[in-house]
Amino acid sequence: MRRITTLLMLMWLCVVAMAADKPRVFVLTDIENEPDDAMSMVRFLTYANHFDIEGLAATTSVHQQRRVAPERIRRIVQAYGKVRDNLEKH
Repeated sequence: MRRITTLLMLMWLCVVAMAADKPRVFVLTDIENEPDDAMSMVRFLTYANHFDIEGLAATTSVHQQRRVAPERIRRIVQAYGKVRDNLEKH
């Protein structure tokens, strides 16, 4: 019985420890291919406190093969920086 209790306690501690970590994400986007790409990035950043964001990268895609738009990501991140403190309050 004591072994089972110890095992259950260890399992519970593992679950708690794993739940405490934020998921790590690296976002790849063909931003500016469609307007909803930029809107999705804004939406993602409003929940940035729920993730450990490793990076944001502008990429090509099947529909946008010759152009990447890292400047668009920079503008969105800069705008997010202006409102971040207010978002943290709510």
